[in-house]
Amino acid sequence: MSDPKNDNDTKRSKKREKIMQSALKVFSRKGYSPAALDEVAREASIAKGTLYLYFQDKEDLFSGTILYVMDKLAERMQKNISDTMDPIETMKTLAYEELDFFAKNSEFFGLIHTVMSGNLLGNHRSLLKTINERRFELIEYLKRLITEAKKTGQIKSDIETVDIVYAFIGMIESSIDQMHFIDGTCTAHDRSQSDIKMDIGRKVDTILCILLDGVRTDRRRN
Repeated sequence: MSDPKNDNDTKRSKKREKIMQSALKVFSRKGYSPAALDEVAREASIAKGTLYLYFQDKEDLFSGTILYVMDKLAERMQKNISDTMDPIETMKTLAYEELDFFAKNSEFFGLIHTVMSGNLLGNHRSLLKTINERRFELIEYLKRLITEAKKTGQIKSDIETVDIVYAFIGMIESSIDQMHFIDGTCTAHDRSQSDIKMDIGRKVDTILCILLDGVRTDRRRN
């Protein structure tokens, strides 16, 4: 026999996720300030009052939706990375999964773009604190990977570990931008997935090639 409490918790969790998925579409399409809770409610096919059973206000819904996206990406990373991988293979997988995640979910990118372009985090201190904590965790994880790769001779030991980490993160973020921008215009909202011409594997190989081998030909300076 099913547990009524567990059933109710499951239904509530699914309803909350549906609301965040609807909020994701609205915030991604309109931005934070113009977006209205009425629109989110219509998108989710619920009464506006129902929103307040799950979120305190618009700011709470926005923060919850941002963390929902981050959780989805984290789940995907954890699913596809194993302890048996060597550091370089792990980095390659990290890059691939993040690029593929945002390539297939343009609304996710649209939400992140809304946050960054609108400089909204300064007005969402709790959310900013959480994002910074998660970013710190990622940086520390990558630092451990790079350190291990140095010990095994896969990466040069005379380059600062933290510099390699930030270069790696920066190239991934730039590649994500490249997927969704053309001539400086954001197209994450109005382009179909088939229109986003990209090859995730090639992009990842390029990132790792530049990071590990550089772009200079093997010739000495004159």
